[in-house]
Amino acid sequence: MAREFERSEGDLSLRLLAGLSAADAAGGDRRGKQSAALLVVGKGRGYGGGDQRINLRVDDSPEPVAELIRLHQLHMLYFGTSPAIDRLQLQGVTLERLQRIMREVGTYSGAITGLMDRDTLDQLEHFVNAENFEMRVNFEDQTIDRPAYEHLVARFLA
Repeated sequence: MAREFERSEGDLSLRLLAGLSAADAAGGDRRGKQSAALLVVGKGRGYGGGDQRINLRVDDSPEPVAELIRLHQLHMLYFGTSPAIDRLQLQGVTLERLQRIMREVGTYSGAITGLMDRDTLDQLEHFVNAENFEMRVNFEDQTIDRPAYEHLVARFLA
């Protein structure tokens, strides 16, 4: 467990999960499998400026570590952040696809132009909030994190 934690890369949560997964693969808890949890704290690093960055738990599962890893992936999709290089401008093809998605789900009434106007911005903000991606879109610089965008495209246009 410790060796895998030390060898792994990524943020603390990924390294903790790597260690936990290695321990599980090596036989895990002698009492059997049922639950797993991950808590990562950091002053002001959590949602809305709180201290709990990640607080996930699986209470009753035949494969709790695998389920915890799945929940962590979802948590990172909804609450993670991307480096500047992995942010897409809300214009052109990127915005056209989002406009098509919004039209498909009934939250967009404008033209599919790939151009941002006030109505598009308002309707996009409503859609993003409904999809729980408000942490992955920056309306000031009009960008969206690539993982959130790719998830939406795969979910609605695939």
